[in-house]
Formats: sequence, C-alpha cells, structure tokens
Amino acid sequence: MSLSMEMGKPINIRTGPGFDGKESEDKEIINSINRILLKKRGYVVRMPKTGESVVAPLSGGMDSVVNIAMLLKEYKLNVFPFFINRNQSAYVYEKKAAEYYDRFFKKLYPDLYNGFVEIKVATPAAEYKDDLRKVKESIKDKHLSSHISYPARNSVIFLTGMEYAYSLTNKGVNIRTVFASHMSSDFSYHCSLTWTRITNLTMCQITNDYSWQFISIPIETEFGNYFDKDVYVRYAIRNRIPLEYTRSCTKNSSVQCGVCPSCWDRRRAFIEVGVKDPTEYQCETMPRSIPTYYTKIITLLTRNPRKKEALQRAIDQQNPKLDIVFDTKKIWLPEIQENDVVAVAKFAAEYGAAKIDLPAIKMDTGMFVKGLNGFPGAFVHEIDERIGVQKFIDMCRDLKDRSAYITTALAYCEPGKSAKVFYSTVRGEIVRKALPGEGSFIDKVFIPHHSENKEHKTMGEIRQDNPKLLERIWGNTESSFLAWLTKNRGS
Repeated sequence: MSLSMEMGKPINIRTGPGFDGKESEDKEIINSINRILLKKRGYVVRMPKTGESVVAPLSGGMDSVVNIAMLLKEYKLNVFPFFINRNQSAYVYEKKAAEYYDRFFKKLYPDLYNGFVEIKVATPAAEYKDDLRKVKESIKDKHLSSHISYPARNSVIFLTGMEYAYSLTNKGVNIRTVFASHMSSDFSYHCSLTWTRITNLTMCQITNDYSWQFISIPIETEFGNYFDKDVYVRYAIRNRIPLEYTRSCTKNSSVQCGVCPSCWDRRRAFIEVGVKDPTEYQCETMPRSIPTYYTKIITLLTRNPRKKEALQRAIDQQNPKLDIVFDTKKIWLPEIQENDVVAVAKFAAEYGAAKIDLPAIKMDTGMFVKGLNGFPGAFVHEIDERIGVQKFIDMCRDLKDRSAYITTALAYCEPGKSAKVFYSTVRGEIVRKALPGEGSFIDKVFIPHHSENKEHKTMGEIRQDNPKLLERIWGNTESSFLAWLTKNRGS
C-alpha cells in the first residue's frame, strides 16, 4: 500500500482490525465528544501546520519511532519527544533504544528534532504494583481481562506528556498537540480511539483551553484512518529506518523474549508485510495465537522437531490452556561418563538452563541390551555415529538373549534450581535384520513388546504405520511432566 502523502495531509488508510465491532471502542462516547469539540473549537482534530511544535513519546518501541519519523519527514513538525521512566521492567533496554533513535533523528533532522527529556513517573505506583500484577494474572483467562492491563498507565503517561508540553511555554515554545501511536490492533482500552477522545477532552477541561489536541494518527478516523503496524513497517523499510534497534519486549532481558503480546504483535507485523524480521528473540518459535504477558518459554535443548511436536500434542490433548510456548535450541553441552539416562538428562538440563537463563528441557533415551550387559545404555547416539545400525546388529547376531529395554528421561530445570526428572521404560527385543527406511537408531533396531504390536514391528515401522500406537508405547513421560507443570505452574 502506498504511503504517498501531501505535506500536512492525513494518510487515509485502513488496515488490520476494523473499528466497527471492536470491543474497546464506543461510538456513542466518541460522537458525543466529537460534538463537544466541534462546538468548542469548530473541528474535532486537525494536523498541525508545517513548522508547528508538538510533543510525542519516544518509548524506544517500533511504533513510537516510526511515528516520530513521519511527523518529522512528512509533516515537517518541530518535535519535542519525551521518554517515561515509570519503573518498567525493561527500563534499561527501552532507554537504550530511545537513546539510539535520539541520535538517529538528531543527525537526520537537526532543525526539527529536539532531544528527548526523561520524565520519572511511577505508574503503576510501587505501593500496589505487585498486587495489581496478581490481579491481572488471576483474570488473564477471563473475557476482556487482557484489555484492561494497568488501567491508569496510559492516562498518566499522556497527561504527563501534555503537562511537559505546557511547561515548555516557559521556554517560549507554544505546544497544543500531543501525539500517540496506537494501532488498530492494540487491544487495551487505554489504546483506543474512545480513550483518546476522553483524554483529549480531559486535557482541554483541566487547562480551560480547547485548542489542545491528542492525536494517534493510525486510529484517527477523522483522517480516514484505522490502520495497523504493517503500515508503519512498510514506511520504515521504504525510508530506511532501522527497526532492529527498537524495543517492544516488556521483559527484563537484553534479548527480546519473542512471546509476550508486544513481541508477538511485532512479529505478526513483519509477517503480514512479508519481510524478514531483523529482531533477535530468545524464543525462535512464535506462539500460534496471541499470548498473555504470563506465557512461559520452555526451551528444548535439541534441534529435533519431533520432541517439540510430541510435547505440543500432549498439551493439546491434556491441557490446551496451559500458557506455554516450547522452543528448541541446540547448545554445546558437556558430556558426562554416565550410563544412567536419568542422570545424563538431569545434568544437561541444569547446565543448559543456567547457560541460556531460561527454563530448559533435556530429553534423553538409552537402550539397554541384556545380552550385552546393558550396552549401549546412554551411549546410543555415540554408537550410532561410530559403528552404525548394521554393525550393531552384527554384534548382536549370536546373542541368546536379545531382550532389551528403552528408558526415556525428560528433565525440566529452571535457572538456579534442581532439575525435575520424569521417565518411562519400554521393554522389547533387538531385531535380527536391519530394515531399510528413515528413522533413528532405536527406530531401526528395537521391537517393542506391546499387546497392540502383534506383528512385531520395529519402532520405525510403527512410527510410519501407526503414530498413535507409538505414542502409547512410549508411555506417559510427557503427560506426567505436563501434569506436574500444571500443578506447579505458579512456582
């Protein structure tokens, strides 16, 4: 979609969720305030003229950065940005982003852009922030609860922005327009056009000055707009605004998490535009639907997609509401000379969780052949790499007792804690002849003893012919873990 604009003219674009039917919008309130504003000043809102001074937040986020870029380039406005230090979890990283774009805009627009001022306003207040967080989390699954967020936060932020603008009168700067950058997809009530109008009226009433304007260009229907982040992403790409330095994530981590609602919305915008997201995320896996701020990332220390798929299937069957995203990551793990798969998985999970500073899972499988005194045990992978399937079967050719069992261990660990281990055992025997086909070492050499495996098929054959049976054969390791996790989700 083209973003060609005449200087000082509205964009007139609609993308993303429509205004009609959006739960956080109230036409009756908007129309009532529009009539009041029309009566008091002869218009609802209008873009300031070229060269006029305005204030706008520079939060370090993608929307605020692109918004300021448009105010400078397209509308030639004299922008006074403000950055709110509200004791937010990601304060250090948000400020770092704001400082980067502060330098960026100073270089490009030295005559229009004024350096940002950092304003300290604790919202929510420290005295009740923890209680408010618990209230939010307790109702996160209820209808509309996620739309409420911290109810007073944005009102405090933008009334502070208005007050900052008013204070600049002392320096000979006359400002009567405050800009925001809320999008059509923003779900909180305090990001809606309804709230924008209410806040605009509040600004006018408390100053006894009806020339005050509060405008969010993306959702300003008076301009014909109600568009989403995709428009800003396209604009940034077209105008070479580097978005990789913006900060969307609300978490206190140097790398953006990738699964909080802010990260999810950011990722969605790049997908809709059809361009690669340049952002580094802790979690490479994007949640299938919009997450909550309490979504938990659990990283499987493997690149094997089957293990993640098995856990996801178990969640879908057992507890679809469990607020978890499974990611995979391959990192170097030290090897321990231990033939107990439970001990191996436990050690790896504890090491991995400490290394990536995230909850981690390590799944390990051992195969123990009775006629080989328990060999290869926990060293299945090494045996597969060094001698392969055929040589292993040759090694077992003369065994009188070909019975064997497989133990699968799942170790879950949070950083700084001991791992919790779940395991199951499958009994069976070693094949006499290697069969062609794809699959793991165990898939090709192990025949499970199970009442439903009457044809004595290998694990690989069962995987191909009857995946559901394979899940039953493997046992309940994943289910046991998820049952425990559901019970201990808040720990």
